[in-house]
Order: sequence, then structure tokens, then C-alpha cells
Amino acid sequence: MFSYIEGLQAEMRVYYTLWQCGPELRILVSGEAGPAVRCTFPADMECRARNLLQYLYENAVMPSQAADVLADCCTVGQVEVLNAGC
Repeated sequence: MFSYIEGLQAEMRVYYTLWQCGPELRILVSGEAGPAVRCTFPADMECRARNLLQYLYENAVMPSQAADVLADCCTVGQVEVLNAGC
């Protein structure tokens, strides 16, 4: 959760999720509003996916920047920007 800082940022929550969906792993970075970002990996890349999720969380990467970060880091993953609410 990000605190409200007058003139700098609104209060908001950002969610970082990793789950297995059949033969794939998916990372989802989403906020309370706006688009979410999803990156899909082959299931045998679990260690890489977990490391990326940790990086996103520890560096508080916002959904608006997550697509660029994941695209730079996911040479084998597919990065998608999803509509709000996905």
C-alpha cells in the first residue's frame, strides 16, 4: 500500500501475484484502478518467475511501469496489458 503524500502520490494498493495456470506460470501486477499487466512463462521457469515477482515487489514497480520492466526481463515470456478489472 502506498500512502497519500500531498502533491506527490495518491493512496493506492498494488498487487503482485504469481500463479500456475495449466502448463504456464503467470505474473500479474495490478492496482485498484487502471490497467493490469500480465506476463506468462513456461512452467519450467518457476525460479525466474519468482525472482521477477520479488524484484517487482521489492522495487514497488507500479502497474504503469510493469509492462516495460517485464518486457525487458522476459525474453521468453509474453507480456500483456489488460483492461481495468482483469
